[in-house]
Amino acid sequence: ESGAGLPTTWSTAIDALAAGRSFDTGTQGLEYLGPAEAGAHRLFVLSAGNVPPEDHERGAGYLEVCDLHPVEDPAQAWNALTVGAMTELDQIADREWQGWNALTPHGDLSPYGSTSTEFGRGWPIKPDVVFEGGNLAADAAGNVDSGVPDLNLLSTSHEIQRRMFVTTNATSAACAQVARMAAQIHAEYPSFWPETV
Repeated sequence: ESGAGLPTTWSTAIDALAAGRSFDTGTQGLEYLGPAEAGAHRLFVLSAGNVPPEDHERGAGYLEVCDLHPVEDPAQAWNALTVGAMTELDQIADREWQGWNALTPHGDLSPYGSTSTEFGRGWPIKPDVVFEGGNLAADAAGNVDSGVPDLNLLSTSHEIQRRMFVTTNATSAACAQVARMAAQIHAEYPSFWPETV
C-alpha cells in the first residue's frame, strides 16, 4: 500500500494528544494551542487493524498475507501503544467443526494480525505488543471460517437480555486486554507517566 506507515492527520493528532498537546479543531490543519502541558500526557491504546478472513482463502501462507496487510491508520502513530494479535487457540473440540483445523499454530501471529513489514525504513515497528486475538479455522479445500467458538475469545454481551456471553476475536479483542492491563498498572502505580505504563 502506497504511503503505509507515513503520518496522517489522524495519527499526527494522536501523537500530539499523547504528548500533552492540544490543537484547534476548527482549522483545516493542526494548529497547536500553546506548548505541551506536563500533566496532560495521555496513553492511547490502538488496535493495529485486521487482516480480513477472506484474504486467507487466496492460497498464500498466513504469515505472508499478514505481512502484506499493513497496520491501519492511525495505529502507525509513534506515541500510541499499538496492539496486534497472536494466538494460542489452536484446538477445535466442537464435533460440528470436524474436518476443520486452526489456520495458525499455537503461539504464532494470529491470522487477523496486521504488521508494519510494508512500512518504509525509518518508521516505527508496529504493533508494539500482541495479545490473544483468536484464530481462523481452515478446511482441506482452503476455505476459512471465523465463527468457530473454540478459536475465539469469550466476552460479555451488550445484549444481556438476549444472551450473557458472546465470542469475539481479532485486534480489537487483543486491544481490550491491553487496555485492561494498562488500567490495572495505572491503578497500582498512579504516579507513573502514561509512557511508563
